[in-house]
Amino acid sequence: MIIYGPVLSWRFGRSLGIDLIQPPKICTFDCIYCQLGQTQHKICSRNEFSRRIDIGVLEDELNEKIECVDVDAITLSGSGEPTLNPQLGEVIDVVRGSTKKPLIILTNSSLLSDVSEDLQKLDLVEAKLDAITQDTFASVNKPCE
Repeated sequence: MIIYGPVLSWRFGRSLGIDLIQPPKICTFDCIYCQLGQTQHKICSRNEFSRRIDIGVLEDELNEKIECVDVDAITLSGSGEPTLNPQLGEVIDVVRGSTKKPLIILTNSSLLSDVSEDLQKLDLVEAKLDAITQDTFASVNKPCE
């Protein structure tokens, strides 16, 4: 399933999630605190990401969920770093065509410059910052080379 939830979020209320990565986890980091566990598939760029979401299935799942549950927001996140998915812009457009609910992305910030145009279409970019020094960043986030 591409759509999950709703999840109760203290920041966003009842949020419907869209998993842009799909298991198993793929990320640009291997953060020591990640709720998804250790990153087995760490990649550094969108060019290395080969999985694709079936946009028709996404649209069907989203429309079905929106009719059945009341949510405050739609959140792009999932099984790793959502900005890795090259379909990000297309997914945003599909969601925008299905609902007027606020659209949010949860990102580790590693690919912001690669997806800045797509991110401008969102209501909120929830980007994390874990450290103010390179050494702390490397020890906490364990980014790809």
